[in-house]
Amino acid sequence: MKTAALPEKLLYEIWKNQEFKSDIHTFDEEKIVVLDRGVESTELGGPDFKNARVQIGSLTYVGDIEIDNFHTDWKNHGHSKNPKFNKVILHIILDDGDSRHFVTTKDGRKVHSLSVIEFIDATLSESLRKQIAHYRLSSINKISCKQLTLPRYRRRKT
Repeated sequence: MKTAALPEKLLYEIWKNQEFKSDIHTFDEEKIVVLDRGVESTELGGPDFKNARVQIGSLTYVGDIEIDNFHTDWKNHGHSKNPKFNKVILHIILDDGDSRHFVTTKDGRKVHSLSVIEFIDATLSESLRKQIAHYRLSSINKISCKQLTLPRYRRRKT
């Protein structure tokens, strides 16, 4: 089983259980119908759910689902350069106020991003936001002084 930050694990559960308070749609207001949420992946370094079927607007897509806390995690985690993510059909995020509505795969295909914040219960969304903020703060500046010390280089004798 892959390991993930606690808030991301909760997003997995929301996706698995389809715990949305209303119909979901893209940033462009295209309706999203989940025909098959896929199977949670055990592969490290790959998408979170495999073999999902999702209808976006009038088109049905078959492929993988990637779940990240933030839109920027797609690039920060290297998904945009990893061919394992070329089959992703939907990028699920909590929310980070990013104005981009899609991510791009290594092969250059655009994939819709879905911010679930407006489709889940307000109490749950606030709890997730707090957990993410706490997780980010607790993981900042965790480098020891020893790791920050630059190695000494020997001067060459000329």
